[in-house]
Amino acid sequence: MTVGDILRKAAREHPDKIGVISGDRRFTWREFDRRVNALANAFLGLGLENGSRVAVLAANCSEYLETNYAVAKAGLVAVPTNVRLAPPELRYTLSHAGPSALVVHPDFVETEKAATVEMDNLIRIGLGSHHPYPLDYETLIAGNSKEDPGVAVVEDDLWLIAYTSGTTGSAKGVMISHRNACAAEISLAKTMGLESGDVYLLSGPFYFNGGGGLRLAATWAGATIVIVAFDAETVLQTIQKEKVTCFHGGTTPLGRLVNHPDVAKYDLSSIRKTMVTGSSLSPALWQRAESVFGQIVNACYGLTETIGNGTYLSRTDVAFEGKLSRRLASSGKPMMSLEIKVVDDDGKEVPRDGKSTGEIIMKGEPVTSGYWRDAERTAATIRDGWLHTGDIAAIDEDGFLYLLDRKSEMIKSGGVQIFPAEVESVINRHPAVKMCAVFKVPDPEWGETPKALVVLKDGAAASEEDIIEHCKKYIASYKKPTSVEFVDSLPMTEWGKVLRKELVARYWKK
Repeated sequence: MTVGDILRKAAREHPDKIGVISGDRRFTWREFDRRVNALANAFLGLGLENGSRVAVLAANCSEYLETNYAVAKAGLVAVPTNVRLAPPELRYTLSHAGPSALVVHPDFVETEKAATVEMDNLIRIGLGSHHPYPLDYETLIAGNSKEDPGVAVVEDDLWLIAYTSGTTGSAKGVMISHRNACAAEISLAKTMGLESGDVYLLSGPFYFNGGGGLRLAATWAGATIVIVAFDAETVLQTIQKEKVTCFHGGTTPLGRLVNHPDVAKYDLSSIRKTMVTGSSLSPALWQRAESVFGQIVNACYGLTETIGNGTYLSRTDVAFEGKLSRRLASSGKPMMSLEIKVVDDDGKEVPRDGKSTGEIIMKGEPVTSGYWRDAERTAATIRDGWLHTGDIAAIDEDGFLYLLDRKSEMIKSGGVQIFPAEVESVINRHPAVKMCAVFKVPDPEWGETPKALVVLKDGAAASEEDIIEHCKKYIASYKKPTSVEFVDSLPMTEWGKVLRKELVARYWKK
């Protein structure tokens, strides 16, 4: 199956059903498929050939999803770009990906001009009614055949290049083939239990994790996809208006939803399931989410390199009290699409005792073949068919994975390993703490030592000594931070991951 086949399936099985909603626009799956066909034919008419890249610079919209499918049907390659990038960063992405065409929303015209100043041969296509480009998106659709382009596409053809957020280094272009995408998204559809009667809210950024949420999974299931750009109040309004049944997002967006001051005013009873990723789902946030949505929250762990596939922690596998409460710290068990191991530095599996630690490695059809134009990092990451994630974890006798930290972010203090995430989990238990980040800073005696940046809850108070003494109650003394600094905010990705590399770079210079 190819990505284009997923849309063909939806249009064939549910032609008259509303498939995509974006603002005031509503398309049946037949209408949406025909628009995608016209756009695919337009791309081919512009001279784009098999393997040519088409980049998109826009916030979430139905045209973004159309472009994803159009390149798939035309044998082209999609390149989602991060709208939050500064022009020099966007220039790097575009120069590295080498697109032949760029679809641009009017909101990002100035960014595009600054980033592509030396890209004279780049074909620019404007969205909306107020863009400065000679080629107009809707005009291209109106002027081309709505019949399927009929381009021969095979499963191992490249479909998308997803640039990582760069939380642990410079951005990498993850190569995602049709085989990778279909295997991953069908696995996600089955894991989440998506059905044709579902209304799936797609609010995650389209440039994130291989193109944004479960958009292929929802199409494969024949569900209705409602597209919005995340804003807590907009999402709450949309859930009520469209009777949304499922959504997928990070811990930060979930926290903003359930802690919104007007959340109780909305009818959210249509929601039957959600899947949360991005960073560890704390028991406090999980319980708060259940007070809003009921017992429908599930957690997962995945990577851009596996299009979000990894492990899944079902609500039925955990409890807030008793024996199953220990699994609240777990990332769950492997999804059906992957084989997952935790191995030591010699490549041997660690004991399944929930304590022994090692690196997570993965194998399966969703796993990328490597990084675009980066043979060195590809060879370092994918060895003997296994993706070496760089994530450190333990695994218990029941196969539940306990994610500890990034291998590259581990602190080695006097030769002893300290996992920042473990220290963070303890600090976050302090009643005055809203969130925190622990990372390595230089130390003249130990080489490296843990430092903590702490954001306090509104109206709460704590001292450096309070935090350090609190840590000594729960973890070995050598793991406690040697310094604590109180800040108003932390640098984070949209889905709740602290950008530790920014903190390390900032404080390592001191």
